[in-house]
Amino acid sequence: MNANSAEFALTVPQPEVCAVDNPPVGLCDLFKIGIGPSSSHTIGPMKAAGFFLRDLGPRVAQTHRLIATAYGSLAWTGKGHATDRALILGLAGERPEEIDPDHVDQKLAEIVGSRGLILPGNRTIHLDAGTDIIFDTTRSFERHPNAITFEALDARGNRLHEELWFSIGGGFVERFGAGRATAHTAALPFVYVSAGTLLALGHSSNLSIADIVRANEMCRRTEHDTETAIDRITNVMLGCIERGLNQEGPLPGGLKIKRCRDRFGTSPRNDLRSDCRFSANPMHRTQCVRRH
Repeated sequence: MNANSAEFALTVPQPEVCAVDNPPVGLCDLFKIGIGPSSSHTIGPMKAAGFFLRDLGPRVAQTHRLIATAYGSLAWTGKGHATDRALILGLAGERPEEIDPDHVDQKLAEIVGSRGLILPGNRTIHLDAGTDIIFDTTRSFERHPNAITFEALDARGNRLHEELWFSIGGGFVERFGAGRATAHTAALPFVYVSAGTLLALGHSSNLSIADIVRANEMCRRTEHDTETAIDRITNVMLGCIERGLNQEGPLPGGLKIKRCRDRFGTSPRNDLRSDCRFSANPMHRTQCVRRH
């Protein structure tokens, strides 16, 4: 991240268009920000619900009821992975990368308690979490076991719009009929499809893996935006650790798992961010996280 840009530019080969089927995954695709506990069972369903809400468009004015049905793995393990909570939040317009985890319980309590969901345009419709969020453990889909259907109904119960989505892992989602989800095709200086080809590129260019990834990221966005994205991801990671160390009681969920902080003492740690940030040694952050 601290590489000299003038020297760095001299080592970058001419960009070539990377194959659509096997593009190197981008930084912001690999490190997704969102609430847990699962990228496929929490972030993915929340994102899919938000996309469905967007796709409603002008039909939202006629929408009287929304129904989300989870299938397969999402249905079997959805309660434990907070899939139902994620679907409600997504239909309420919340985004996984923006919602404050400390406000999730309050937001859900307001929606479930009032049985009201505020749609775009500030319209409020009835939502019953017990009947409008459904776990169907019998039906499955060939494309992927993590499937969700969304339905929008009018006041007479007529279907206005319906979509089938798949949460295919890592927070990636794919709408049925829209084609397979892939990273955007881009002109990248370093194209690799495996760890072997990545290591070979490092040897031939005399660059570190971090330098290679950074060069590709610079083709996806400006240097400022890349550094901003890296800083945000780093801050969220460190903030997540700090939050965990300063929380009390068992972890959320029915298993009542004890927090790791109980093994490190009861004093909250507030110095993690200042201890780990802006180190010249790229391994220092990893080492300080292990220490804390």
